[in-house]
Amino acid sequence: MERASNPGVAATPDAQAAASAQVAAPSASTIPDEAALRLRISHLEGELDAMRQALAGVDGALPVREALLAEAEKIAHVGTWFMNPVTQEVKWSAELFRILGYDPEKDTATTEKFFGALHPDDLARSLKTMEALTTTGKMQPTDLRVVRRDGTVREVHCEAVTVFDKDGNIFRMVGTVLDVSDFRRAQRESALAADFLRAGQSVAKIGTWVWDSASDALDWSSELAGIFGLPSDTPLTIAGFNQMIHPDDQAKLTQYRQRLVADGVGGQAELRMIRPDGSLRHILLQAKRLDEPGGNPRFLGTVWDITERKQLEEQLRQSQKMEVVGRVAGGVAHDFNNLLTVISGNADLLIEDTGDDRARRIRDAAEVGAALTRQLLAFSRQAVVKNEPMDLNDAVRAFTRIADRLIGEDVTIKLELSPTAAVINADRGQVQQILLNLAVNGRDAMAKGGQILLTTREAPGNPLNVGSEPARWVELKVRDSGKGMDAVTRQRALEPFFTTKEPGKGTGLGLSTIADIVQQMKGSIAIASEPNRGTTVTIRFPHCNLPVAKPAVAPAAGARNGAESILLVEDNAELRELVALFLTSAGHKVQSVGRPSEAENLWKTQKDAVDLLIADMVMPEKSGKDLAKILTAAKPSLRTLFISGYTPNRTGFGDWGFLQKPFTRNELLDAVRALCDKKPGPAA
Repeated sequence: MERASNPGVAATPDAQAAASAQVAAPSASTIPDEAALRLRISHLEGELDAMRQALAGVDGALPVREALLAEAEKIAHVGTWFMNPVTQEVKWSAELFRILGYDPEKDTATTEKFFGALHPDDLARSLKTMEALTTTGKMQPTDLRVVRRDGTVREVHCEAVTVFDKDGNIFRMVGTVLDVSDFRRAQRESALAADFLRAGQSVAKIGTWVWDSASDALDWSSELAGIFGLPSDTPLTIAGFNQMIHPDDQAKLTQYRQRLVADGVGGQAELRMIRPDGSLRHILLQAKRLDEPGGNPRFLGTVWDITERKQLEEQLRQSQKMEVVGRVAGGVAHDFNNLLTVISGNADLLIEDTGDDRARRIRDAAEVGAALTRQLLAFSRQAVVKNEPMDLNDAVRAFTRIADRLIGEDVTIKLELSPTAAVINADRGQVQQILLNLAVNGRDAMAKGGQILLTTREAPGNPLNVGSEPARWVELKVRDSGKGMDAVTRQRALEPFFTTKEPGKGTGLGLSTIADIVQQMKGSIAIASEPNRGTTVTIRFPHCNLPVAKPAVAPAAGARNGAESILLVEDNAELRELVALFLTSAGHKVQSVGRPSEAENLWKTQKDAVDLLIADMVMPEKSGKDLAKILTAAKPSLRTLFISGYTPNRTGFGDWGFLQKPFTRNELLDAVRALCDKKPGPAA
């Protein structure tokens, strides 16, 4: 088939006849979603028709017209073609040659070349559209790909119509091929940018909105819907937005909106919002007016979900608070434990001498004070912890022997313990602390008395020991018949310093300390409570398969006695006097001083006669550890026992001993005896 002699669509007599022919244009139902693209095509085709009509009949206008049409097609990247269905003659415009990758000066327009330029995967679809054009006179607008000779791929948008003569016979088939490669690429880049924006908003938890103040219309992003806990297709109005803001923050929101409308910039506003499910979220609102010429003022804003940031800030504040508590606890523990050692030690001496019940009450009170000090140290993670296999049942029984005096006569304690040993790997002091805190909480919840039930049992875990869950748990339940807790109190019960007790009746450290201890032991804690129905605290400890250590056999009478020469260095005069009394009553020879410098002066003349150094860890001038290094440098065989209510570093003791305050006389004598009987070894 022969190519047209000019680059445009030739104005043949047949074409002139077609000027009065009826054209079957695509119906509105065939318009694709890309409305902008279709409007562009229609606009271009209209311009081409207008140019044809304007130039028709003008002398010498044919070359000018064809040149103008060719230039317009080149600018618009749209090629045209027509085909005579009877003769199969095909003609292309010069721009169509270029779009398909052919040379209008060398190549010939043929049906085979057109279909040969199409992407193989689009060929079948293209043939179907042409078949529909031939049989029905209509062609569905189609997007195809063209593979040029140089291998480049272009995307084209094709449309065609069938032209009928006055008798209703097919006269010509006419079509356009629009190169939409740049348009499609821009579409994809825009879609990719939109995806990146949505992904970025999702990661950052930032939603966007646009508000038309005149119509009160509000457009919002899907991420903003997620922040508000709503489906992405939920319509939202300014009124609906306002209703979700916490009632206490409504005034702040109103002031922000007034400032935004007046100044065009609202700055930042931190608000709380309540989702439909009742959950509370913290948001940061920012907005500004869009400066657009004419029209109604519009405002663009963002909503940033800062709930996690607020939680982290609260955790940081709690961490800083705990750091302060830890520092205070160290000082309190040192001084307070000195006093408790003096109180409990003298109470024990009175009990031995007189059996006075009031002395027992003094000793019991000292035990409660010691438990409080341990609680502070445990809460700041500065307590001495010695985990060992132990039977939880034995710990519960031991606790009940002192609980009656601590809790009061109007509260009864009932036990339901597992028939077999409930073995856990734990520190005995921490377990006693857990039991004491729970029992005291139960007592305080029962103003008119009641019952505390302690139960233990084995509970199944993960038999395959997959993940962090052990194969078996040991479960401890402490249930009281007190006033119980509402939902809000129950949710905050484990928070540090949270308490519902009257001032002076509670520190808010009990349950939070228990939770921290249980967490360190890789256990779990749960609280079940309702108002006026009591409270049940369930703690699960990992079951320990190791054998329980046999209880130490009490030494025979006089076994704690000795005749060693001891240098005692303790800055607290009352405690120094009490410790010296304990030691001399067991037969030891004691020289006691209150300051490290006094010990060093005495050491110059007495070092050969001293068998054991007992020193407080925290003293004026220098620490007990520094003093021990000086003395043992001159006498490596010197044994050393440190006593302290608090020390930040308990590592590197070597053969040196350590005894935590408060301690009893027997605990002191046992530690001295064990250290003196031990074979000498290198100091740390």
